[in-house]
Amino acid sequence: MYSEENYKKDLQFVTKIDQTVTPRLEFLLYFCAFVACLVAHTCYLMLFAMAGVTCMVMFNVCSVLFYAALILVTKNVKDKNLLVYATIAEIILHAVAATICVGLQSNFAMFLLMLIPLAFLMPNTYKQVPFVVLFVNVPLYGILNYYYTDPSHALYDISGTSYQTIFYIINIVVGSFVLIYISIIFTIMNTYYERKLRLQTKQLKDMASTDPLTKLNNRRAMNLRLAEVSISSDKYVIGIGDIDNFKRVNDTYGHDMGDVVLKGVAKMLEETLPQGADAGRWGGEEFLFVIPNSDIESGKKTADEILKNISDMKFEYEGQEFCVTMTIGICEGVKDTSIDNMITRADARLYKGKNSGKNRRYYCIVSDGDLDEGSTWEAAMCAAGHRLDRLVAVIDRNRMTMDGPTETVLPLEPVADKWQAFGWRVLHCDGHDLDALCAALDEALGGGDRPAVVIAETVKGVLESLILFCVVKADIAVLGLLEEA
Repeated sequence: MYSEENYKKDLQFVTKIDQTVTPRLEFLLYFCAFVACLVAHTCYLMLFAMAGVTCMVMFNVCSVLFYAALILVTKNVKDKNLLVYATIAEIILHAVAATICVGLQSNFAMFLLMLIPLAFLMPNTYKQVPFVVLFVNVPLYGILNYYYTDPSHALYDISGTSYQTIFYIINIVVGSFVLIYISIIFTIMNTYYERKLRLQTKQLKDMASTDPLTKLNNRRAMNLRLAEVSISSDKYVIGIGDIDNFKRVNDTYGHDMGDVVLKGVAKMLEETLPQGADAGRWGGEEFLFVIPNSDIESGKKTADEILKNISDMKFEYEGQEFCVTMTIGICEGVKDTSIDNMITRADARLYKGKNSGKNRRYYCIVSDGDLDEGSTWEAAMCAAGHRLDRLVAVIDRNRMTMDGPTETVLPLEPVADKWQAFGWRVLHCDGHDLDALCAALDEALGGGDRPAVVIAETVKGVLESLILFCVVKADIAVLGLLEEA
């Protein structure tokens, strides 16, 4: 499993290599390698001169000039592999010539075998080059090893001398250095390409499954996730949300601002969903989420929290603030239920919500006299039982009925305790104080998963006009009767 932690490590490594491996560093790597070859052949030149091996003295003079030329042209040659191929050819010729001149015991033929893995390890512009090196060097080594095992076959017999030992040691050191140098570079670059491949694979996968604007899952990815959840979860909740009047946002503030709204809503949706849930952009201003191992009640709480958080968001355009709301339809699915059916049901509930009023709140005014009716308390019990948290009842507590004072006709107290016993959130305010009444209505909408009741202490005939003013002020235009809710 490719975790986010592994992704960060790979990204850090690849970024570090990309920042480190500059054209200057690449030049220095080749430059140092050619300088090392130049120094090695200078040493060979002096040793062969002291040993009296004239042929190899001349050869190494040419080699020194060759590497000096490579050093001079390294910066100007774009394809550095061509210089490496030339170096491989020189090493092969040098190994063969040295073995012919001084025999096999000085170990120059070793370079023929050493070059084979190096040819395969190095990056190759021409893929056939390593195989050419393989098919040339193996027969050459076999021939040299067969014929020059006998020192007398060499042009110069240095067997038993200190020069043979010195050549042997230098060749081992040079060969080991080259192998270590190339192996380190290969290991680093191989790790780099492996990690870069993993990064690119993940990035391609993300591009195929992520909505580019909101960074949520796209429709394809959500379909796959829904299929997984329908198999692995005994119960799950699917929700579809649509931003209300989004076209108006685009028409009023422009499409760029519309994109800002979409990104903001997507972020809020992602932050609000519980752990394990997934969300995606289903299309346009429509979003879909799925909550595994959840029931309809938990889904409703989550949906309500999403609606509240989105409605609390503030967007600004040219100094003007505005808000958006969302309508959500949810449904509960069970294991192996058809996903298409679940989405259709959630979608139907979404549009039912749209048609019945977007982001709607229900207010009702209840008089003291209404509290004498059994149907009122039946409706109150039903509303609490169904957790109608968008319902706010306001009691005009003027303590009067058409037949006289409430406590004389039919005592109502303790009113607050009765509503609490029925499962409602209870708030109190002075019904003659406009600010206090508006604050109570705002608090009634401020949270919880139950309906709320505001007990407003008033004088008969005053509350209705004040309530209407507060509702309009809060930009909520729906008044209803408790029985209708």
